[in-house]
Amino acid sequence: MKRWWYQNQEYTLFPNCACHDNLVHFQTALETEHYTWPQIQSIAHVIATNLTCVSMHCPDPETRAWAERQLLDPFWKFLGEPRDLEMEDFEEHRRWKAGQR
Repeated sequence: MKRWWYQNQEYTLFPNCACHDNLVHFQTALETEHYTWPQIQSIAHVIATNLTCVSMHCPDPETRAWAERQLLDPFWKFLGEPRDLEMEDFEEHRRWKAGQR
């Protein structure tokens, strides 16, 4: 799979890929299902990884731009940091969202 990825310049799987499926699934699941804190931390990492992939590889420019805008949210600052997601990250996200309206 890796070799195929590097040899092909265009990513043709979207929206039939795991990144799209995960983003759509969690968009609904996070509003309707109950998760433990460790599960939420894991889900946040999955979503961040999927947003990063879509922002870099999606063939649709509008979807790619949407993913890039999502990653501008300060909530995702924990990416690449050697720490766990904390409740304060959610509070900062809410403040950022309120300022965007």
